[in-house]
Amino acid sequence: EKLPIEQQSSTKVDYLLQQLKYTADGNALLDADKDAVMMEWERPIMKAHAQILLEDVSPPKDSPHRPRRVLNVGFGMGIIDTILQEEWKPTQHTIIEAHPDVYSKLCKDGWNTKPNVRVFFGRWQDVLPALRRAGDLEFDGIFFDTYAEHSFDME
Repeated sequence: EKLPIEQQSSTKVDYLLQQLKYTADGNALLDADKDAVMMEWERPIMKAHAQILLEDVSPPKDSPHRPRRVLNVGFGMGIIDTILQEEWKPTQHTIIEAHPDVYSKLCKDGWNTKPNVRVFFGRWQDVLPALRRAGDLEFDGIFFDTYAEHSFDME
């Protein structure tokens, strides 16, 4: 018997077990049903999100550079992460990704070795408490764009 939606688990385990595919042209990330997880047309939206996320972070009085600590939950195609790195240059950029195929691709693309970037593999529900216990949960901006979760899970 299927549980009412409000009682269903916030983690869609079957999604994390599905094989995801990046299209050959790099314009989309698709799930096993060929439904879009992320698409290139989202780039302008992500650019606006990055601006809103960080435009009010004030610089220190003695530095022309703004220290920005950002968290992105859900890497997908890395669109917002690329925008953050190229246009906002965060001093600390934390990425949490739960899907093994996406994590593998982001590592292959070198995100786990970029300066000032930390990548954590796992569900945000597991990673964030570990960061909190380590006293490492201070961010100026948080971007949260997961797939296969309900919005009420964040309430």
